[in-house]
Amino acid sequence: MDWLYSLFVGGGIAHTVFTLALVITAGILLGKVKVCGISLGITWILFVGIIAAHFGMGIPAEVRHFIQEFGLILFVFQSVCRSARVSSLRSSMAG
Repeated sequence: MDWLYSLFVGGGIAHTVFTLALVITAGILLGKVKVCGISLGITWILFVGIIAAHFGMGIPAEVRHFIQEFGLILFVFQSVCRSARVSSLRSSMAG
C-alpha cells in the first residue's frame, strides 16, 4: 500500500504522470457537465489543478515549466501556421 500512497503524495515520475493524468481527466469530465445550459469547458482543468495543489498533489518545477512552455508552443504554432498559409495564399494570388 506504500506505492499507492506515493502516487498521491510522493515524488518521482509515477507521481507526476498520475497527477497530470488525474487533473486533466477530472477537468475534462467536469467540463462536460452543463448547469442551466452553461458549461465552463476546459476551464475546469485549471480549477481541478488548483484544488489538487491545495491538497498537496504538486509536480516538480521543471516539469511544470516544460508543460507551460509546451502548451504555449502548441497554442502559438496553430495561429502562426494559419497566418503563414493565408499570407502565402495571398502572395501567390497576387502574382
